[in-house]
Amino acid sequence: MKTYLNSLSADELARELDEPQYDPRPTVAVRLVSVLEYAMTTEGQINYLEAYHRLGGWFPREAKDPASVR
Repeated sequence: MKTYLNSLSADELARELDEPQYDPRPTVAVRLVSVLEYAMTTEGQINYLEAYHRLGGWFPREAKDPASVR
């Protein structure tokens, strides 16, 4: 990904996308930031759910075997 992003020129990043529903039309750079923001949000949600599951839910002290959730 880094190699690809580094290979993009300023003109390529400034190119407007054919999305007439938006005014002004987004550029490639704007869309890349949108994709990155979505990926970070999704990763945060996944990390939250993993910790929620690992720690035994909202109330880990009420788990039958608290040592097993660590």
